[in-house]
Amino acid sequence: VLGCGYSSVTVDAATYGRASETVMIGYSATSPRLSNKELYSYFLRLCTPDSAQAAVITDVMQANDWHQFAFLSTSDAYAQGLADYVAQLEGERTSLQLKGAYHSVEFA
Repeated sequence: VLGCGYSSVTVDAATYGRASETVMIGYSATSPRLSNKELYSYFLRLCTPDSAQAAVITDVMQANDWHQFAFLSTSDAYAQGLADYVAQLEGERTSLQLKGAYHSVEFA
């Protein structure tokens, strides 16, 4: 079964896939929750999870010697999850400093 376009929907659908022992392939679901093979043993991912994307973002910031940053995002699950992971990595990498909390923006 080809997975859903969003992680939030894929998480629910993958639960049913496990119950029915049906393999689901996610082409765009990036939620790290889906990496839990105990819960989602029949789910396969074709793209990297948010945690890997956040690591690249923070690597780029460090490589460019950027020490302060702000994170501006939409309020959907993908953007919030990615912002959370960047903020978490910022806490682990002492050379980076998040300027205030990240901000969500609604686009009409």
